Parts: sequence; structure tokens; C-alpha cells
Amino acid sequence: LEKTARAAARAAKRTGVPISCHTKATDELGTPLLDIFDDEGLDLGAVTIGHSNDTLDMIYLKSIAQRGAVVGLDRFFSTEEQYVANRSRIALELASDGFADKVALGHDATPAGFWGTWKDEANLDVWTLVPAFEVAWLRNNGLPEDQLNEMMATSIANTFTVAKSLSN
Repeated sequence: LEKTARAAARAAKRTGVPISCHTKATDELGTPLLDIFDDEGLDLGAVTIGHSNDTLDMIYLKSIAQRGAVVGLDRFFSTEEQYVANRSRIALELASDGFADKVALGHDATPAGFWGTWKDEANLDVWTLVPAFEVAWLRNNGLPEDQLNEMMATSIANTFTVAKSLSN
């Protein structure tokens, strides 16, 4: 982990390209990654810690945002109502606590799941989970449009702006 993370931080600083990490949120892998990036002098505003909605640990998730990195909420696999609510509630709570600009909604999932076969190939909802289900849930539960825009566009755009400012 350390060797690769250090190399990624150095490459980001040299090239002006942001870093997006695919992490195991239940192990809080974002924390040591941010520690390494910080030690390398990388502005953490150029970093997204992805797969973060695989945990409900709001202390961990808020700590990522407090350090300046983007919390990538990019794992969405189901249209089941309770699942949508549980995953979407994470984004709503982060926004309510003032971190909408440090949240990125995304769809880093596949209908086949983990190395499996596509179980319901007639159900095309799997390709629209974030806009059709998560965004709809957030709107229905009071998330203002400006905060939604921060989560859907601004937060990630900012990682590119920050990273570009770092390049030699």
C-alpha cells in the first residue's frame, strides 16, 4: 500500500492529475492513504476516497471530508427501497453537516456484481441507480439542488482544479 500510495502522490503532483482510490471502507483504508498522501505533500483536495458508502461509520466518513478529500459514495447495487434509503442517507447526513462539496455521488458498480453473471439482464435500472433512485431519494428528502450539484459535479471538478495547481 505505502509504496503505491507514495508513487501515486508524487505522480499526481508532477502531472496535475487527481487521485481516485478504490478502498475498503469497512477497514477505514482511506485514513492511512490520506496520511501517506499528506506526508508526500499532496493537497488532499486532489483526492477522492471511493467506495465510502460501504460503511455507515459517519465519524470515519466525516474525517475524510474534514481533511479536505472527497468522500466517494460510488457503490450502488440495488433498487430495493431500504437499500436506497440506507445508502442515500449517508450523502444526506454529510450534506447536512456541511460537507456537500466534499461528497461525490457515482456509480462504480456493475449489474454482474463481483465476477458473477448478470442476474437480471432485462432490468436496465441497474444502469441508472444513482440518477433515478439515489438522486430522487435525496430530492424527496429535502436535499437542496445546490448541494446536489456539488455532489454530482462540483466536488469532482474541484479535485481536477486542485491537482492541476500542484503540477510543476
